[in-house]
Amino acid sequence: MELFEPKIYIACLASYNNGILHGEWINVSDDEDALWDGIKKVLNSSSIPNAEEYVIHDYDDFAGFDICEWEHSSSIIEKAKLAIEHGVVASLIQHHIGLDISEIDEYLANNPPIEVESELSFATELFNDIYNGQIPDNVWPYIDYEYFARDLFISDYCSIADNGKVYVIANN
Repeated sequence: MELFEPKIYIACLASYNNGILHGEWINVSDDEDALWDGIKKVLNSSSIPNAEEYVIHDYDDFAGFDICEWEHSSSIIEKAKLAIEHGVVASLIQHHIGLDISEIDEYLANNPPIEVESELSFATELFNDIYNGQIPDNVWPYIDYEYFARDLFISDYCSIADNGKVYVIANN
């Protein structure tokens, strides 16, 4: 799985409102105090006295999670931890299955992603595991694995490609 190093660009709002671009990229880990230290550093180094408001102007390497310009620090930390630990699979679960970010760790503990070559290879193996020995030999050439794969990934499964690998999760 690809390694992610989430970071956000913090801009001083007082500087911005005065036509000055003042900000800094801050690496985000699981340490909320370190995040606040980075934010305070940007505000304290502003040329505008008593700067106390900031905005997130950009973000990078959050494995598909979105960060808004006013995102709460605890949400940023939680998304960063999920990106670092689970990569794009975590954001797939949030976007496709619709879970809240606080539910993703538990979901993955109970439904770990399956690494496969492709959706088609997954569907072919699943079909053969389910129906092997139940279908007469003369019927096997007529099995349409691509159609079966399309149906599976419409309702029962979803997948995401990451760094040349495909991860499949069930839509529970």
